Amino acid sequence: LDGFLMQQTNFPIEIIIHDDASTDKTADIIREYQDKYPDIFKPIFQKENHYSKGIKPFPNFVWPKAQGKYIAICEGDDNWTDPNKLQLQVDFLERNKNVSLCFHNALIKNHLKKSEKTLKNKRKEYYTTKDVIMSKWFCPTASIVFRKAVINLYLKSGVPKNIINGDLLMLFFASLLGKIYYLERTMCVYNLGVPGSLTQKLKTGKRLALYKSKLNFLLYVNKITRYKYVHFIIIKITMVFLAMFKSIFFRY
Repeated sequence: LDGFLMQQTNFPIEIIIHDDASTDKTADIIREYQDKYPDIFKPIFQKENHYSKGIKPFPNFVWPKAQGKYIAICEGDDNWTDPNKLQLQVDFLERNKNVSLCFHNALIKNHLKKSEKTLKNKRKEYYTTKDVIMSKWFCPTASIVFRKAVINLYLKSGVPKNIINGDLLMLFFASLLGKIYYLERTMCVYNLGVPGSLTQKLKTGKRLALYKSKLNFLLYVNKITRYKYVHFIIIKITMVFLAMFKSIFFRY
């Protein structure tokens, strides 16, 4: 929350926080910030946990409440570290109308391996729908800023509930509306292996559910794009199956 508040911008921001009936006093902390900054913090407090019922918080509760021209995402186990992050990304989007989403480098903290590194592997400047389909993980969720039009497309596209890769869907819809731009500047921390996070759950044997979700995503993309990328999708599906079988083989 302090990473949000330290942002230096020439435009107003709103901070929408969704608390899914947490039991660890997170709601009390959010209320403290809301009392101090009532014009900025727009919390959503749930009385019962919706995620456990298969209801996705972002499309069902958070995005419909967003009023801004641009949307930034930062999940609960990550944080922003640069006070100029939002201004730099919004300025770029304002200058480049053909770009629908901007993301940047991140410090990756791996809590399982006790290591830290930035995304120093060779990065492309612009990414397309083909890259979203074929690439391995390349975009830290906490680094994303995109146009609200991306949300509007997401909400009206009838996304199946069996796709859990929400950030991958966001990149896909953004790629349909314009280019995805990579900004070579480290402005957030992306945590891996934090207790309760997806990466920690994968370590405890839930990889098969993620592989299934990836397959559902690829089939959905194939349908939405009217089979335009079917060649690449077939290749990617084959890669997912190989990874799935490898995971099962080494597990047992």
